[in-house]
Amino acid sequence: MKRNKILVLMAMLLVIVLVAACGGGAADEPATTTGGDANGGAATTQDTTAGTGDADDGDGAAGNGVVLTQHPALDVLDELMTMFPNYINNPGTILQRGDEGNILRALIASDSTFPGIFEYTQQHEAFDAQITDLTMWPLVSLNADFTFGQTGIATIEFAADLYSITLTMRDYDFAWHDGTPFTLDDLVFSYEVIAHPDYTGVRYIPGSFAPLIEGIEEFRDGTRDYISGLVLSNNNRTLTINYTQPLPPSAMYGGGIWLAPSPRHWIEPAIAEVGVADLSGHARIRHEAIGMGPWIIDTIVPGESVLFRANDDFPLGAPNIDYLLWEIVPNALAMAALREGLYDYTINPLPATFFEEHLLFNADNYRIASTIGNGLGFIYFRVGTVESDDEGPLIMPREEWHPIMELPIRRALAHSIDFALKAATIQNGLSVPAGTVMTPFNAREFIQADVPGFFFDMALANQILDEAGYTERGPDGFRLDLDGNPMYFNAAFNDNTFNQQAVPTFLQNWREIGLDVRLFQDDLIEWTVFVDNLLNSDNWTPDVHIHLSNWSMGANPSPTGLWGRRVPFNMARHYTPEFQGILDDIISPQAWDSDFMADAYSRWQWYMYNNAVAAPTFWSIQTFYVNNRVTGVDLESRDGNASVAMQSLNWGLVAPVAEVFGG
Repeated sequence: MKRNKILVLMAMLLVIVLVAACGGGAADEPATTTGGDANGGAATTQDTTAGTGDADDGDGAAGNGVVLTQHPALDVLDELMTMFPNYINNPGTILQRGDEGNILRALIASDSTFPGIFEYTQQHEAFDAQITDLTMWPLVSLNADFTFGQTGIATIEFAADLYSITLTMRDYDFAWHDGTPFTLDDLVFSYEVIAHPDYTGVRYIPGSFAPLIEGIEEFRDGTRDYISGLVLSNNNRTLTINYTQPLPPSAMYGGGIWLAPSPRHWIEPAIAEVGVADLSGHARIRHEAIGMGPWIIDTIVPGESVLFRANDDFPLGAPNIDYLLWEIVPNALAMAALREGLYDYTINPLPATFFEEHLLFNADNYRIASTIGNGLGFIYFRVGTVESDDEGPLIMPREEWHPIMELPIRRALAHSIDFALKAATIQNGLSVPAGTVMTPFNAREFIQADVPGFFFDMALANQILDEAGYTERGPDGFRLDLDGNPMYFNAAFNDNTFNQQAVPTFLQNWREIGLDVRLFQDDLIEWTVFVDNLLNSDNWTPDVHIHLSNWSMGANPSPTGLWGRRVPFNMARHYTPEFQGILDDIISPQAWDSDFMADAYSRWQWYMYNNAVAAPTFWSIQTFYVNNRVTGVDLESRDGNASVAMQSLNWGLVAPVAEVFGG
């Protein structure tokens, strides 16, 4: 039955492709689609400058009011969500602690390794963060709508004037894994690390609220040895954080408020040995890392696996399972390993590209659960670079002009990407082309239905280039720049299953519209090399003009974590005063007015469409594979952003595993 439904939805997506391609008008008739594009719905024609504002001012539809109707792509996504349950409770008697074979083996399908930094202030990679999450517990919980709750380690209270928040530890006595009591001084210490003048990580950035804490800049520049805005009670169980300006509504989602504690007693000696700048390499945040959650790191195979043992002293009750094995398995072997029963659960959702193999073999030893995906990718057009000054990272234009800095080039590149076809085929119908730069995971109510999006239309792409004056071609058939010189573009992609299938067609389509786009280094790139040279640095920026990166979104719909003049995750390296002004509006106190906030998010989506510095890829459902011996998998709590550690307390095993790890 599910196979048939998948095939129907795949067919729907393919029809969407044809609607977008045929409804866009002939090559001699300027056209885009509105309210329909490649994600579905009817197509109408309008001027190619896009939206109701031109590409220079980015005003978009703001002048016509905010339209918050259902985006057509959401209709298909909603239908996908009905295919699988989000809760799996396999029948049977749950194994007791100490029973033989009481180990859950979690498979993480990836051809990449993990760096092995298990401390929040120092890490920047999702695998490390997930491993760390299992050893920790949320300081403040989140409700199902992603706003702050009151069931974590501490409660949170916002002052009436919004100039401060107060955290108060609840009655539970949490302790670090070495037995040292946890207090809110550990959060104070975490702030002292990220605000240290030698700190080189990514947690102290404009757009977050850390720089707005009273006295933190004086601490950062060395004129004061404490942060005056962090006020602890005598027993260290209450902490008030005072800010220099009122907090915006994004603070209610945890946006920008740093709430990840670090064990002062454990890490301070490491800093004394190596300093803050080199802290990420110290053993105490790598193989000797500790947390205060339900799982304790037992054994690490660097880059490959982590064996956890249950924390018997966890104050909310120990897990039902003795051991948890978190192990990376190469993509090519993952589905076979699940079919053979070698692993029990995919803590990370498996890529949609795996679903075809599932349909082919139709294994009966596992079930599939699903939830709305929290991922969103972008094909970035890198128009600038990142430098630094006394205040930190600073986005600047490229030192030398390159055609990627020209809007018609970027728009043509974006309209030559067939996201709908790739969603229906490579993604096996579990994704739809992203309608805008926002995601329904955390921002459904703000998604603009009338933003056209970069629907696939090769004729339109050619037309955009022709009308912009890129009509002259060289002997090789590629278009020349406006001065008659050859132009080329390097595109960098990391090596994964999707890119192996998609990149050849990306390059083919771009070349068919006359743009000489070349695969950087002539091959797909290993993930850690890609991250080190393109995402965490600008080593390759002069030579790379296009690249694809995917992100896991958190609770906060604000885009200020990924975009902004001083945000290192701004992978397009794009900045204009208008761009920054919209972002500032989104996180301003004025955004407590719901109409102001909705208008700011509308202007943001229109600006990103009109300026085409990045093309969003897919909205997806996430599928998790659950062996029949596992029970208590609740992905509905995941929709409420419950941490993996919180979910794990519900897991149980109703049958032993043959091989016992950990003695």
